[in-house]
Amino acid sequence: MKTALLANLRQPQQQHSSSFFDSEPGPPSNVQVFAFAKYILVTWEPPSEPNGIITNYRVGTEPYTGPQPREVAKMDETGVDGRRKLLENLKPGTNYVVEIQAQTRKGWGIRLRRTEKTVAWAGTIGHFQLYWRGEEWCLC
Repeated sequence: MKTALLANLRQPQQQHSSSFFDSEPGPPSNVQVFAFAKYILVTWEPPSEPNGIITNYRVGTEPYTGPQPREVAKMDETGVDGRRKLLENLKPGTNYVVEIQAQTRKGWGIRLRRTEKTVAWAGTIGHFQLYWRGEEWCLC
C-alpha cells in the first residue's frame, strides 16, 4: 500500500487544458490614440485581466456626429504581435469613435471605446502639409 501511494506521488499530475479555465478577456490596457488629419494611430498593451491566452485583437473606427457614438460595425483583426493599428483614409476635422478588444479561445472580450477628433487639414505648401493642432500650426 505504501509503495502504491509513493508511486502515485511520483507520477506527474495531469495538466488541465487551459481552455477549461479561459474566459473572455478584459479590455486591452494602456490604450493610446493619436489623431492626425487623415489617420489615427492606436497602440495598446495586453489586458490586465487576460483570463487566458490572448489569441487576437481587433480595432475599428467610425465617424460620428450625434451626442453618443454608435458601436463600430467593422473591425479589423490585427493578430497578437504588433499591438498597434493605423486607421487610414479618414476625414480631417472629424469626430471618430475608436474601439478595440482582445480575444481568447472563449471569445471576444469587452470593447474599449475612445473618441477622438482628427486634425483639421489646412492645405499643402510644396511637399509639406499644414495642419492645425488645436493651438498651433504644424508643417509636416
